[in-house]
Amino acid sequence: MLIKRKKLKLLIVCGIFLLFYVYIFISSSRIDIFLLSRSHQGNSLNGLNKTKVKSPFEGPVEDLLGGEFRIDREHNDVINEDKKTNDHGWKKGFRVGAGFQNPLLHMGEVIAEKADDPMDGIEDEIIEDNLGHPKARAVKDPEVKPLQPIVDKRSKKKKGHRKSEEDCCIQVKKKQKLYLHVTYPPFIQFGKPGDPGEDGQSVRWRPDELTRNESLQKEKDFNVHYFDEWTSRKIAVHRSLLDQRGPECRASYAYLPPVSVIIVFHNEAWTTLLRSIHSVLDRTPIYLLQEIVLLDDFSDMAHLQEPLEAYIQHLDKVKLFRATKRLGLIRARNTAFDHSKGKIVVFLDSHIECFPGWLEPLIAPIHKDSTVVTFPSIELINGRTFGTGMNTKLERTVGGLMVHSLSFNWLYERKHNISQTLLYYPSPTMPGGLYAVSREWFSKLGKYDPEMDFWGGENIEMSFKTWMCGGSLLLSVCSHVGHIFRSINPNIGGIRLTYKNSIRVAEVWMDQYKHFFYEKLGYNIPDYGDVTSRILLRKSLNCSDFGWYLQHVFPELKKSMDVFGHYYGEIRSVSENVCLTRQSNTIGIDSCRLGAVTQQWQYGSDKRITSGEFILGVRSEIKQEVEYWHIGIFHDRVFDKTVFVYWIYENQRLVNKKTGLCLQVNTRSRSVELKKCSNSSEDQQWKLTTRKQNQDVMKSRGVEIDWSI
Repeated sequence: MLIKRKKLKLLIVCGIFLLFYVYIFISSSRIDIFLLSRSHQGNSLNGLNKTKVKSPFEGPVEDLLGGEFRIDREHNDVINEDKKTNDHGWKKGFRVGAGFQNPLLHMGEVIAEKADDPMDGIEDEIIEDNLGHPKARAVKDPEVKPLQPIVDKRSKKKKGHRKSEEDCCIQVKKKQKLYLHVTYPPFIQFGKPGDPGEDGQSVRWRPDELTRNESLQKEKDFNVHYFDEWTSRKIAVHRSLLDQRGPECRASYAYLPPVSVIIVFHNEAWTTLLRSIHSVLDRTPIYLLQEIVLLDDFSDMAHLQEPLEAYIQHLDKVKLFRATKRLGLIRARNTAFDHSKGKIVVFLDSHIECFPGWLEPLIAPIHKDSTVVTFPSIELINGRTFGTGMNTKLERTVGGLMVHSLSFNWLYERKHNISQTLLYYPSPTMPGGLYAVSREWFSKLGKYDPEMDFWGGENIEMSFKTWMCGGSLLLSVCSHVGHIFRSINPNIGGIRLTYKNSIRVAEVWMDQYKHFFYEKLGYNIPDYGDVTSRILLRKSLNCSDFGWYLQHVFPELKKSMDVFGHYYGEIRSVSENVCLTRQSNTIGIDSCRLGAVTQQWQYGSDKRITSGEFILGVRSEIKQEVEYWHIGIFHDRVFDKTVFVYWIYENQRLVNKKTGLCLQVNTRSRSVELKKCSNSSEDQQWKLTTRKQNQDVMKSRGVEIDWSI
């Protein structure tokens, strides 16, 4: 009898536990979803507050969640089960980035516990309230508080963070920390057709559409990021982009290896960073994406701290690392590369958008030949309106170089010389923000020069050594990535950038041709550190010399160097101790200063007078004013028949070839002007510095110049 009673009690206890777990299961399978999309906040629905609707998903997620959702109809659109898509644009059974894995990522206060990806076959998260009851729900904070600066404790190891082996960054581990009461900055997850920015459309605001405070905030945001982040917040981070590829760019590809996408950022705007991440997730086949490695280069903006950590908890394949000190773009990319795993690595900026079909044509040549480096066709995203689109013309302009600064520009001269049937164009250089490279080749080339500071010059170094050490650099016509171009980099702060990086490139890779760069600096060469290890790297790789690069890859660069030109340096007035000077908006005269960059002029063998990327000329025969224009090095086609840039130097006079007038100094106005030529006027006489004179001056300062080429 006693045994029967014990068995009965045991059965009762087991039954209670069974009922309890059934209750837990039922509660956890009926999840409240709260989509706080700003584009849908105005859609107030009356009637029942809670409505059961079928899940818009099929497969593992639907099975896991019991096949239905509970939607708060006070704040959200109802998912119509008769449609193939819901009102947020999610297709049934179609994976759209992170939205498939976790529909709970939305603006507002998230009370969440760690979760595993249901695609891994592991039980999904249970989001609990403060009492520990299972209740998956994102609760809206009705007043989104402005983000305040946070106390800088980033170098301290926190729960959920794992220090890397190199001790220069910390990985934010997923599912090891509770992110309670995290408030996201305002943003929109999904948009509907016709919403602002959808299909890459521009967003413009009439003055009467904005309040005074909104206009002020709009400009304030622009002055922080140098693009209109206020407008960006009105555009969904999953916004659509039109697929305008032609049939030649829709080829199917055989097996391609999965890639690691690396995005380094410092104080990036919230919406542009999320849009960059989601454009990769949404438009990359899942089998081709191994991981997205985010490396925060010591940001101090509040939205990039816990809000970002909480957000990426539910993004499959996204890893976040934090630098424990400011590294700069170059060292940060090296660090992120060390923490990536893919056989092919794609470097992207943090304010980009990938177009449909962007990845396959970018990495296909690398899979075939690991020494190939590719970069996409870069489409402009307007920093004010965020309008963008796909350039479907097969004609492309490849990368060039401004020799006065060793910085990138577009090589317009080749635009009309390349075949329209090619899908890959050889390019002498590449822009540094977006490109793909094999892990093997990037490592063999020594990665980025670790002694370079912050940014600048690393793309030119990568271009030189790719070609000179046996590889090739290709522009992929069918790969399209949008990019926000900014005239000013806001993330430099008080850092004084010099020509150090470019000088390191010149010392290691340009051989005797480096002097054509140095003369444009007036031989004012700052300390550039020790380059011994990089020179040894070049020797170990048995790389070609720079003359080979000029002959076989970039013959146009020889023209811009004007290697056979006779004059370079000051243009000094005979009548006064003044030199022709490039001022902020005009051409004038000033006291001669040895090595002043604004007084360095090249009178080329082509009879043009240039200073860096600027050229001296006359606007018209009628106006007859001497001006200068920014032309880069090769973009001659910007000039029309009313601009005259050719000069004859004879009898110490500079005669404009078109007008027949002479360049004359005006000491009263400290300017120059065109006047009828006079043999007796010293105001029209100029002394041009020769390269031989430069060589003698530098020799007296202990610097030997080797002009032999």
